[in-house]
Amino acid sequence: MTKGGNKKLARELLERTFENIKRTQIERLNLGKGENIIVDPYALLLQAIENCRPLLNVTAIKRGGVTYQVPVSVTEKHSYFLSMKWLLEAAREKVRKIHLREKLAWEILDAAHGQGRVTKRENDLHKLCEDTTDGVKCYVILIAPSRYLLTLRKLFAFISQIGASNKVNKNY
Repeated sequence: MTKGGNKKLARELLERTFENIKRTQIERLNLGKGENIIVDPYALLLQAIENCRPLLNVTAIKRGGVTYQVPVSVTEKHSYFLSMKWLLEAAREKVRKIHLREKLAWEILDAAHGQGRVTKRENDLHKLCEDTTDGVKCYVILIAPSRYLLTLRKLFAFISQIGASNKVNKNY
């Protein structure tokens, strides 16, 4: 949260951010703007992080003197890291006259509702990953926990061997 690593300041900023979130949600509840309003700031933060987690990322791979942008799966830990990093960056990019705690509260609320800069950034990244698969002849997929590189042909052969059993282990 802080670049210098001041733990006390980071904790205070997060507590004040949670206070702003709670205050905003209670105001919305009192105004009657919705029935399903979540007041708990911790739940809203988790929902915001889940909403803007990337599943794929693009890496540059050089083949035959040509650099291809190839979509690669992101580990769960790294996707959480990217989501939190994007939330903080979006809050820092806003107007400098407003306190960081207020800007971060707005970004968390927007991301929890599936709106805002962070959600747009995640959607743009996924769209880029979809668009880059068109021009590449041999895709490389990284299955992160075991660090295996598979070509798409081998992956399709593996899936066809499994066939109709539908007993694919998702934790590779």
